[in-house]
Amino acid sequence: MPYRYRCMNKNCRSRRSLPKMLAFYVKEPKCLACGRNTLTLDKHRMKKEVGPEANNCFCDGYHFPHRKGSKWCRDSTSPPTEEDYQDRYRSVPAHL
Repeated sequence: MPYRYRCMNKNCRSRRSLPKMLAFYVKEPKCLACGRNTLTLDKHRMKKEVGPEANNCFCDGYHFPHRKGSKWCRDSTSPPTEEDYQDRYRSVPAHL
């Protein structure tokens, strides 16, 4: 099951991400821009952001899905510096 479901409004073309699939809602969610309930699943965004073409990583560097190679990601080519540790934790780790 994907992390979020990317939806698009047929009427005003605005976008919204939902935690559940549209079929699971008893009361259809409304668009935040125009107030209509004409949301549909945006298949192109789902394929690019959540599907096999996505560049998502699920390592323990962050508590949410993130892009591979982010600063705190395990697959990063440039690991965090001592200043980054001080900014994040307000102290220097013991292994540095």
